[in-house]
Amino acid sequence: MDDGGLTQQLSAALFLFASIAGPPLLIATVIGIAIGILQAVTQLQDQTMPLTFKVVAVCATLLLMGGTLLPPLLTFTEHIFDDFPVMTRS
Repeated sequence: MDDGGLTQQLSAALFLFASIAGPPLLIATVIGIAIGILQAVTQLQDQTMPLTFKVVAVCATLLLMGGTLLPPLLTFTEHIFDDFPVMTRS
């Protein structure tokens, strides 16, 4: 496989990673900011509360969006395995 094909595969992999990791990271960021504001307003300095809410929110996001996040990953994985012999030839 030439450099252009490898660059294209890596670009597709990075785009897929960003599209799969984006929604949970966005939810964790929004929850973190909301909990941070709530803690600043109430002067509550509990360290476990933000982490607990973030973990629950990210797990819920992955459970709810798993049906839409998994098929592109499976398609890309099948594509990589199908093209593996071509990619490893010199």
